[in-house]
Amino acid sequence: MGRWRGRDRRGGPRRGHEGGPPSQPSRSATIASVPLLRPFRALRYDAASVGDLSAVISPPYDVIDPDLQARLLARHPRNSVRLDLPEGRPGDEPGARYRRAAADFVAWRSDSTLRKDPGPAVYVYEQRYRAADASMAEPERVHRGVFTRLRLEDLGPGGG
Repeated sequence: MGRWRGRDRRGGPRRGHEGGPPSQPSRSATIASVPLLRPFRALRYDAASVGDLSAVISPPYDVIDPDLQARLLARHPRNSVRLDLPEGRPGDEPGARYRRAAADFVAWRSDSTLRKDPGPAVYVYEQRYRAADASMAEPERVHRGVFTRLRLEDLGPGGG
């Protein structure tokens, strides 16, 4: 039995063909399954407004205990912890701390603490940090990645 040899220049089967082509998904099925990544305009701290960027960044909110939160809040009045994990105050109504964080966000956009980049880009980043457990074999870790805009599609019938 012969082998499938593809198609000739006119799109017909090449001579010597026996059997059918290998099973392949349709072009539309292939394209639909590829994520669409695009550049975007990031919203970032303006170093001219805040000075040392290390004073305004914070770890993810779910690893911040009350002691670390207090230290971050004292580090800089525009530390990101004010938005990510706003502090509650005695007598606050439910949601009051999140309304304060939203107001801070609007103010920081207005006074250029946070600025949108002039044009879209794909952002490459590298994070270096020390492991919390000093006994680990690799006390310094490095994470590298990219930030892009990702198009999400609804799952079709039978998907997911």
